[in-house]
Amino acid sequence: MINKTDKNANRIKRHFRVRNKVSGTSACPRLNVYRSLNGIYAQVIDDQKGITLASASTLDKEISEKSKELNKTEQAKLVGTVVAARAKAKGVENVELCITSASAIKIDAWEKVGGFCEKMFIDAVDFDMCLSLKEHGYKILRVNDVKLLHEVGHSRKVTFLGREELVFNHNPLRCYYMIRNNFLLGWRHQQLWRQIG
Repeated sequence: MINKTDKNANRIKRHFRVRNKVSGTSACPRLNVYRSLNGIYAQVIDDQKGITLASASTLDKEISEKSKELNKTEQAKLVGTVVAARAKAKGVENVELCITSASAIKIDAWEKVGGFCEKMFIDAVDFDMCLSLKEHGYKILRVNDVKLLHEVGHSRKVTFLGREELVFNHNPLRCYYMIRNNFLLGWRHQQLWRQIG
């Protein structure tokens, strides 16, 4: 007697195997993509709160009308574009660099990149962490609807040579580290720093 493989049981096994390792949060949501014979479905999920932040599929009226003439690869691209726009509208955005105040970094990612660069310790250390994560294949997600009071000194606007500039009240030692650490940042991440510009 030939044993028939139960495709649904195998799918459920794969589902639990992946879900044991991957979990979405509001700061770093999980992207779930499912493809059936008739369509492509994508969801951006916060597993901690148990909610779907954004979703899109080829069944959506907005997409179905556009996707009639497209092949499956083009349909997938369209669904991805729409779900990304909807997630962004909900306040989740993929960015190149982000300050690390109130950031959430997975411990395994932190360990993989070697933590913060001790040489920097005061300025540009957050951008250094972002670039290190990107060099190891991670993405930086910013949640735009979270508020945190964070002051970078007391700033004031001044007009210099006809241009309005923002001036901070940093002492000379802090100004030294701001300039020095930006040079160090460029040296540590030369290739990626040139791409971001």
